[in-house]
Amino acid sequence: MSTEETRILPTEWVGSSTSTTWGVTNKHHPKHSSHGHLEPELQMYSVPMTVRIIRQEGRHVELLFISDNHETRRVGLFGTDGTKLLLASDVANDVMTIDGDTMHGDTWSRPHGADTASEVFGVHRWEFTVKS
Repeated sequence: MSTEETRILPTEWVGSSTSTTWGVTNKHHPKHSSHGHLEPELQMYSVPMTVRIIRQEGRHVELLFISDNHETRRVGLFGTDGTKLLLASDVANDVMTIDGDTMHGDTWSRPHGADTASEVFGVHRWEFTVKS
């Protein structure tokens, strides 16, 4: 798929993030505001999420991942077939698959450059559908 043929993404997607982490890897975590990040232990949780497409120019995308606790900006790049979307933020790297009106993917997170970079880490599964 050429750049001219890249799908223009719908503006808003709704769904959830399911996570398994050691410690609290990001501000979307339900315990973040209560200093859960000071608890170095296994954490398992799911939170509702919205993805908002801020800007798209061909294969290049800027997005917001929004939960009740936080908003995270990500930048992305479509693969040449238009179904894979690679994303990056300050603490994570994502690989997303877009299939019709669904988007799902996986994230590996570790707060880069932070004092806790070697102490907290996690994996996350995203599942979204286009908001109707």
